Amino acid sequence: MDVDMDQYRVVFIEEARELLQSLTDSLLALEKEPDDLAPVEECFRVAHSLKGMAATMGYDDISRLTHKMENLLDGARKKERRVTSDDVDLLLKCCDALQTSIGKLAGETEEVLDLDALAAIVDKAAAAPQTPAPAETPGRAPRRYELRMQLDESCVLKSVRAYMAFKRLSMMGEIEETTPSMEDIEDERFGTEFTVVFTSQADPNKIKEAVLGVSEIIAAKITQVGEAAVTVQPKAPKQQTGHEDEPPPRISEAQSVRVTIGHLDNMVNLVGELVITRARLESMTAGLDIPELDDVLEELRRTSGELQHVVMQTRMVPVAQIFNRFPRMIRDCARNLAKKVDFRMEGLDIELDRTVLDEIGDPLVHLLRNAVGHGVERPEERVSAGKPETATVTLRALREQDAVAIAVEDDGAGLDPQKLRDSFVRLGHRTEIEVASMSDEEAYYLICEPGFTTASETTDLSGRGVGMDAVKGKIEHLGGSLHISSELGKGSRFTLLLPLTLAIIQALLVESEGRTYAIPLNSVVEAAELATAERRMVQQQPVMILHENVVPLTGLETLLDPGAPPRDSDDGEVVVVQMGDVRKGLIVDRLVGQQEIVIKPLDTAFCRGTSIGGATVLGDGRVALIIDLRNLQERSAPGAAGPRT
Repeated sequence: MDVDMDQYRVVFIEEARELLQSLTDSLLALEKEPDDLAPVEECFRVAHSLKGMAATMGYDDISRLTHKMENLLDGARKKERRVTSDDVDLLLKCCDALQTSIGKLAGETEEVLDLDALAAIVDKAAAAPQTPAPAETPGRAPRRYELRMQLDESCVLKSVRAYMAFKRLSMMGEIEETTPSMEDIEDERFGTEFTVVFTSQADPNKIKEAVLGVSEIIAAKITQVGEAAVTVQPKAPKQQTGHEDEPPPRISEAQSVRVTIGHLDNMVNLVGELVITRARLESMTAGLDIPELDDVLEELRRTSGELQHVVMQTRMVPVAQIFNRFPRMIRDCARNLAKKVDFRMEGLDIELDRTVLDEIGDPLVHLLRNAVGHGVERPEERVSAGKPETATVTLRALREQDAVAIAVEDDGAGLDPQKLRDSFVRLGHRTEIEVASMSDEEAYYLICEPGFTTASETTDLSGRGVGMDAVKGKIEHLGGSLHISSELGKGSRFTLLLPLTLAIIQALLVESEGRTYAIPLNSVVEAAELATAERRMVQQQPVMILHENVVPLTGLETLLDPGAPPRDSDDGEVVVVQMGDVRKGLIVDRLVGQQEIVIKPLDTAFCRGTSIGGATVLGDGRVALIIDLRNLQERSAPGAAGPRT
């Protein structure tokens, strides 16, 4: 294959994966509402598009399979068959097989699947006799209706919402005219209301439900021409879940350019070099009284700051890119465990740095599988407890100042703190006396201990004692934190607090043993002079009393090298840092100041087993090592640092 075809193959792989994700979402929506033709139309469109793309590229096995899928869906479009759960299972199996085949084209796997054998199974299912889908109003004569719809005041894509309503109505009857005209609606020359006159056999309530299912249409009034009106009360704006059937906007509104991840990374690196150069220039000109130079530097700060913001925004992607793969996983987990789960997603438009987003996929998989496997009860157990038999699991993203909070919530049994304490003792991790002093909130975090489990048996989902410790470690590695709250019998919430980006951060520069180090500012609690700090010895270990809390002390050089000799001077500063639930006072020679730094990764061989997480170049050209506080508890050597009192 020549170079040009290689380029086309890359585009095919990217677009095919997007189409398969859309197909999976639509199949899950169809399974919930098998009589709704909107997801059927979307599934058919995606299968048809993928078939054409594969045929053009010469991937005949993919083209044949998608053609058979298209045939099965065409029967549902024509109301000749009703899509069943078995049909959805088969089509999802086809999606999995296509994903594997596309992974083979991308060189990510060597697995080869027989797509033609699967196509034969789909063909057999499509040809199997089935009772046609029941008509909505058998024997009913067509009637003429006028339907007036109202959009939410905050709607910014009015023509798109109107088009979605027209599409749903066209599946139920024939549109005769619109007010304003179709041309005016397409150009958004209208307010928040528009009217449709159309003919249909459908029941008026079904018609209203169809248009009110479109996001941002908040009210509708339907009138059979010549008769009294039937009014629908306004509804609250619908929470978007990422599965809505939205047509693409016009080309003029959707122009975009595909940029490879490598190009984005190079842009970030170049902006980082610019930030470093700017800092060096500011350092070199400090103290010079040249007004013209000060003006140029100020302009450089403004321009480079705006460029940095734009480039970092380019790396920001919606969490929907990760979230949208979870509905399928939740469905499969619930079916395997014979549980009923209503999975909801909120905040899909919240954005995170691509690097952060790539790292949180596995932690979220652990949390969601735990919510289904451990959190929610079986239907009969929920009914006996006075709950609906269908549990609710919610995945929610929220902006919190300069961070993003991602929460996994369930309305299941909740965490039993006493059961957690008993399991911890049974596993030999602590004594009964030690766990008895734990509060309920402290007991919740026992599930994050390595090897800890309350499961009596091992399953595909849980029971191996791995998962939550990996989740906590990964989130803290990203500079975030894990928070757990629960109420016995009512459910649990696991919240990941994450930084927006990892490329350029605010740091506190400190000096120790003649070297300059950078401590991520989001881990710094406060700083104090060592000489004036209230210090004591507790169990032969130096500590300081800070706001009535005992904070262990250790020298920064000891954190980096446990074999370093202890400090014997009272001079210096204490930087109180926190990572997770561990707080410690690091003794340094002096504080240099706060600065925005560009993180430069170091070779893993250099960082392994140390508390160094990377490096940065300072304004004067020197290199400063960035302190990695993940191993704060393990790397600290109690008693090896800090002056005696």
